[in-house]
Amino acid sequence: MERHPSHRSKTWAQVIAAKWVERSLDSPHYLEELLARMEGKVTQPIGGEDGRPIEVLIDYKDKIISAISRHAARGGESQDDPNP
Repeated sequence: MERHPSHRSKTWAQVIAAKWVERSLDSPHYLEELLARMEGKVTQPIGGEDGRPIEVLIDYKDKIISAISRHAARGGESQDDPNP
């Protein structure tokens, strides 16, 4: 482990942990987060409004039409065709 430049007897992780504990004495938020990390915080589910699944729509229609038009303009030959 890499040593902290200002505290050669401690690693970066030790210095960060000490600061976190120090701050948690004054802040309930820091204490809550510290305890959550120590206990192995459960992942939070991702969802839409009211817990519904998130809907993702991808519209490729314009890109497909454009690709077909370019293909037709080249007489049906592929741009990557080694034997035009």
